[in-house]
Amino acid sequence: MPESIASAILFDQSIVNYRPMLATIQKPVLLCFGREEKLIPVAAGEYLHEHIANSELIIFENSCHCPFLEEIDLFNKTVDEFLFKLNQ
Repeated sequence: MPESIASAILFDQSIVNYRPMLATIQKPVLLCFGREEKLIPVAAGEYLHEHIANSELIIFENSCHCPFLEEIDLFNKTVDEFLFKLNQ
């Protein structure tokens, strides 16, 4: 991703308050958070889970910011199970 686009996304998500829009999300949402995350704490995931109907919060106990790299097998299994439930 070009740096200009990455910085625009970071700026936007830092400045715009999207919290009022959380209740409008109607699709199932899988929230994946690492327990040891320092940048975006688990409390943020808990907040999202409380305010997004039909969301599922998964905490990866042995991960920080990248559970898809830090707990590859468990992450893949979690996503597979979430997608499987959607297709039932």
